[in-house]
Amino acid sequence: MSAAKLRLDLPGSLRRLGGMDEDEEELLVRLCTSIGVIMEDASFVALTIRGTKGTERKAAPGQITAAAKKLAALTCAVSALTS
Repeated sequence: MSAAKLRLDLPGSLRRLGGMDEDEEELLVRLCTSIGVIMEDASFVALTIRGTKGTERKAAPGQITAAAKKLAALTCAVSALTS
């Protein structure tokens, strides 16, 4: 989902839920967009591991783990912002 789509959908939904100010909405959109980008990048690494060899293959699990850690931190930030 693109940042533009999130901008269109999120503000109205948040207002219905009790609201956020514009800065909080923008932060939420940026966090969610970052989550999507990281997931897409990690997905590529995971799905293409079959065609890798040597150091690239050895690096893949670490790249996926690093992405998962970033995702955990970002989703915690989203939860804190929306609770």
